[in-house]
Amino acid sequence: MSAERKEVKTEQEVINELNWAIDCRLEGIILKDPASVYKPNTRKGGWYKIKPEVSYPFCSGKMMSHK
Repeated sequence: MSAERKEVKTEQEVINELNWAIDCRLEGIILKDPASVYKPNTRKGGWYKIKPEVSYPFCSGKMMSHK
């Protein structure tokens, strides 16, 4: 699946897009300030990766060790 560009302006639109990504089993979405320029190897500059929290219904809520 290729990346799709879509302009959103409200929090609800962001939530809708994240829910769509979850329904499509995608990793998440990226939010970008339209005025920003991509800068490799940096966490600054108006690009934000939004991923859903993953929960596992088969876990009891206790941390599981994989030793």
